[in-house]
Amino acid sequence: MRRFRTSMAVALAATVMFIPTVAFPQTTPTTSSAGTGFDATGYVAWLGGNRGGVGGDTFRDWFSTGLWGAGIGRYWTEHLKTEAEVTSTGRGTLVSFEQVPGAEPFSRAVYRNHAYRLHTLSLVQSYQFRHNAWVHPFAGAGLDIDWERRTTDGSVQSVDSVGDRVIVTSDPLPREEHTEVIARAVAIVGCKAYLARHAFLRTDVRASIHDRVDHVAWRFGLGWDF
Repeated sequence: MRRFRTSMAVALAATVMFIPTVAFPQTTPTTSSAGTGFDATGYVAWLGGNRGGVGGDTFRDWFSTGLWGAGIGRYWTEHLKTEAEVTSTGRGTLVSFEQVPGAEPFSRAVYRNHAYRLHTLSLVQSYQFRHNAWVHPFAGAGLDIDWERRTTDGSVQSVDSVGDRVIVTSDPLPREEHTEVIARAVAIVGCKAYLARHAFLRTDVRASIHDRVDHVAWRFGLGWDF
């Protein structure tokens, strides 16, 4: 958990430090963000998922995986924008284990490997700061609808003694597959930095919340105003 918090602190610091690093000789770009209009962005990202309490004890509560996606935004004013996005993740894994009661004096435990994949539809309302500038910090909040698939492969591992010999066995359990749809609140902070009249870079950090912070993503993207 300490390592994850350190990673998030680095991500937030890098996002903030990114703002002053983009410098251009021009001072007043003409973009859709100066009034109403649209923009579109493609993303790649690192995502961390919190699944502590998935069952038994876990060696760690967070998994990490890659994420990619795309979104389109509609500017209602110079500062207010509504965004719709779709994203998918790679495969993130966690391992859990639990001791089987009554197995003493020998050892018997159930080990499970949990694999997660997410497909998400997001709707976010954001506020973009500054007027007609090359770099625009922004903050927003909204809703994630996650289609979450979990695949679990398990085995019962036993350590027994026969005479002077120690025997270790592993018996596989049937695979379990589960899919559920979960709505999560989302908060986001980042910046949009223009490379040219319509082209821009975007980076942000977003957190998805249900009963706790379930996902944190650090994203980078390229986009276009139109």
